[in-house]
Amino acid sequence: MDEFNASNLKREYFDWLFEEESFNDVGSHDRSVVRIETPFLDDSFDGVDMYVYPEANGQVQVTDNGETLDNLEGQGIFFDNRTTTRNKILTDILESFGIERASNSKKLYIVSHRDQFPGAKQRMLQGILRIIDLTFTGTNNVKNLFQDQVEALLKDKGILFSKSRAIAAPNGLSFIFDFIIPTAKNGDTVVRTFHSPQFINGAKVFSWDAERINRYPSIRPGKYIAVIDDDAETSTPDCIQKFKQTLADDTGVIINGILFSEMADSISAFSNTPA
Repeated sequence: MDEFNASNLKREYFDWLFEEESFNDVGSHDRSVVRIETPFLDDSFDGVDMYVYPEANGQVQVTDNGETLDNLEGQGIFFDNRTTTRNKILTDILESFGIERASNSKKLYIVSHRDQFPGAKQRMLQGILRIIDLTFTGTNNVKNLFQDQVEALLKDKGILFSKSRAIAAPNGLSFIFDFIIPTAKNGDTVVRTFHSPQFINGAKVFSWDAERINRYPSIRPGKYIAVIDDDAETSTPDCIQKFKQTLADDTGVIINGILFSEMADSISAFSNTPA
C-alpha cells in the first residue's frame, strides 16, 4: 500500500471516481445523447444518472429526463397544486442550483455553453441529491425545513451570512453552499445542512466538492462545516457516525461535522470574528 499522505489519498479517490463514473453514447444517428452514470445512489439504491443533449449555438442540455421527480412520486411524494409547501421547497432547491423544470413535465434540466458543462453537470448532480433528500422529509416536518432552523439559529446568534451562494472555480465548476459566512480573517466559513444523515451521498459530494475547491488557493475557504440533523426519527447514532466518517474519508480535507443539537454550544465555529 502506498504511503499515507494527501497526494496519495487524492489520487486514490479520483481513480475511484474515474472508474465508477461512466459516460456512454446512447443516442441515435439523428440525435446524439450521452448518459452519465454516477457512483451515487438514490433512496431506492438505484444509480443516479444524467443525460446530456447537444443544443444550438454550442450549448448543451444536462437533464435527469424526469427520473428524479418520477421516482419520488412512486413513493407517494407529489409536487402539485395540493402540496404548496413542498412545491416551495422544490422551487427553492431548483433556484439555488440554477435548475429549470420543463413546463407541464417532471423533467429537470440546465442549459449551458459547452465550455461550462462541468459546472452545469456538478450543479445538476447536487440539485438531484438535494431533491432526493425530500424522501426523508416527513409530512410533519416539511413545514419546518431543517435549513430554515439552521438559518434561524445563525440569526439569533448574530451571525452574518449569505444564503444559497456559489463558489466558482477557475475551471468552470461551481459549488453551491447553504450558507457562506464571512470572517475577519482566515477566509470564509462555508456551510451545508443535512436533514437526512442516512442518505450518505450528501457527505460524499461535500467531501468531493471540498477537495476540488482546495485545489485553488484563491477561492479556498477558511473552514468547511456540515450541520447534521440529529433530531429526525431516522437520524440514528449509527447513521450519524457513518455520515461523519464519510465526510472525513478519501480526500484528506477537514470538514467539521456539527450536530444541530450541539450547534448553539458550538456557535464559535460559525463566528464572523474567530479567535
